Amino acid sequence: MEFPADPIAAVTHPDPYPYYRWLSAEKPFAFDQSLGLWVAASAETVGEVLADVRLSVRPAGEPIPQAISGTAAGRVFGELARMNEGARHVTRMIEEVWPLLPSKGINAVMWCMPVFALARGLGVESRDIPMVATCVKSLVAAFAPGASTSQVEAGSEAADRLRALLETGIPPAAVANCVGILTQAFEATAGLIGNALLALGHHRIGIETAGMELMEETARWNGAVQNTRRYVNETSLIMGQEVPAGSCILVLLAAANHDARANSNPELFLPDQKPRRIFTFGSARHECAAGRLSLALTLEALRRLDPHATNAAMARFRGYRQSANLRIPVFAED
Repeated sequence: MEFPADPIAAVTHPDPYPYYRWLSAEKPFAFDQSLGLWVAASAETVGEVLADVRLSVRPAGEPIPQAISGTAAGRVFGELARMNEGARHVTRMIEEVWPLLPSKGINAVMWCMPVFALARGLGVESRDIPMVATCVKSLVAAFAPGASTSQVEAGSEAADRLRALLETGIPPAAVANCVGILTQAFEATAGLIGNALLALGHHRIGIETAGMELMEETARWNGAVQNTRRYVNETSLIMGQEVPAGSCILVLLAAANHDARANSNPELFLPDQKPRRIFTFGSARHECAAGRLSLALTLEALRRLDPHATNAAMARFRGYRQSANLRIPVFAED
């Protein structure tokens, strides 16, 4: 199979991992002329970039995407902070919202269950949970690069409505952080659930035997979050190369996961492997605190699916949703 055209095309490529392993070994840190981006690919480089205090998650002159600046969606975006949340009470949360799902099929579990469960954990009343999920979906669409004017408008309306729904049981100062948890979990957990089902089916592993080790290995082997970006605010020396101020670094989390210097036999799916390094949820000061929560939600969701769901996933798999950074499988309707 041919390599992807570039690291962005790799996100939705049928099998980008040989390419990622080649990048991590041969081009651990290099400038990609076609993309106009610096690319960090090895575990060492990815770790260094994520830990570098000189780099930021947004360009210095654009802390809020221009398309949503001045809107309700933009205000929520600007207030979001990384949260320190654990995976406690996940089982109870899912038990309470399972009857609320529109169906028990793969797509409903992927796209509704994570937000339903988190909303319940945040104290949202059962009657309002479906609306929370609808609002989160609209808000995430507004945050996406290239969002249309109508998507931004819908996202702004959703941001106001979501605040109102959450403020009934949460201190106002904490609302933006709770929105952060919901938006982080929405796509990333959907992707993890879908990729875990495909991994189970591909490797002929019974869904009833799945444990946390398998969730972690799925996140490493075929993670939903393939890359992230960091912005250079001052000319910096990174991995021995001078990177000019104003540059953007594409951080290939998936390539670092497949770096043999971080994980032995990275091409193999090894749920029992220890130690295991997972870069999917970031690291250092920008590690996604919702990562462990996402793993726990995925495991509990799988345990409630029909035992034959892996076969259904393999049969209904239609490729990956178009995205520049998220690897989320698409399945035919339930």
